[in-house]
Amino acid sequence: MEEIIEMYKAGASYKEIAKGCNCSEYKVWTTVKKSGIPMKGSGNSKPEKPNPLKTFSPEALYWLGYIIADGTIQYNKRHATLVLFSTHKEILEKFNEFMCGNCKIQIWVNNVYGARIHSKSICEWLINECNITPNKALTVDPNIDIDWDLLRGYFDGDGSVRLTGYHAESKFTTGSFIWANRISEFLFENDIYNVITPKGNAYDVNIYRKSESEKLFRNLYKDATVYLEYKYNRFVALFGNE
Repeated sequence: MEEIIEMYKAGASYKEIAKGCNCSEYKVWTTVKKSGIPMKGSGNSKPEKPNPLKTFSPEALYWLGYIIADGTIQYNKRHATLVLFSTHKEILEKFNEFMCGNCKIQIWVNNVYGARIHSKSICEWLINECNITPNKALTVDPNIDIDWDLLRGYFDGDGSVRLTGYHAESKFTTGSFIWANRISEFLFENDIYNVITPKGNAYDVNIYRKSESEKLFRNLYKDATVYLEYKYNRFVALFGNE
């Protein structure tokens, strides 16, 4: 961005440029770095990537739910990386936009995409503040209250809805019995009948009744601004749009 470069040449700080250009300090740093302009003072020190997840806004909660379902944290002495996976590239592009464009999206295996962001501070925040840990599949129990935004994100990662004969069935899948119970309790609190069923090393929180799946649909997407289109469309095909 020419404006960033001109402000930097004029002596403005990262903070001042970020505020004036309505972007992150990290974006300012990368723009100046790529321009080839000699960086002044401590300008070679890369600022921390911003962490919009910290806001716990409705959209942030959605992405936290998705991370709980289909995210992985690789954290050791050498690197700290968060990767969010999906077979649908467009949802990862939305995640990248939410994360201020700091993700690298690439194809992994079997048509699965990954949106990868390298950030020690983001990984440590997820681990220490949210209890979203590496190798979380069988033990996940985040320090975050479930609400419909979080649950919609989790559903988009590890949920499904289908029509079997005349019966519409919805479910959430997890390897953690604690998390399955938390989802089940939240659904019951919102008058949605469900049954937890063991499935190998995992658990399904099943919603068998069509009327209960419709309740789930109406609650999950009420005032929603971000979601996986094809799952939403499956619900619409069954129950229509409001």
